[in-house]
Amino acid sequence: MWILIFLAGFVIGSLTGAWTMLIRCRKERGQIPKKLNKIDVTLILVGITTVIFIAVMIWLYIKTGAVPDSLVAGYFAAVFGEVSICGWIKNIKEKAKKVEEEL
Repeated sequence: MWILIFLAGFVIGSLTGAWTMLIRCRKERGQIPKKLNKIDVTLILVGITTVIFIAVMIWLYIKTGAVPDSLVAGYFAAVFGEVSICGWIKNIKEKAKKVEEEL
């Protein structure tokens, strides 16, 4: 049980550390946006729901001794699809911006 609590703390700490490092790097470069765009909000919500999902799965494992594998696979497939689409959209926008700057 202590291992599961440690893993949950590790996941939450890693996400928090990555978020603060991202903000710090953007602040140093002067790239902090005035407001969050839709992709940033989507990625933040995906991160929050993933942490909640992992916590619920850990609780379910402690309570019943098993985890529904198909639910876990389906959730992470959907999250991977959403994040991939967000990355693809951002990549296209950056390429269009770079081409516009060259002209």
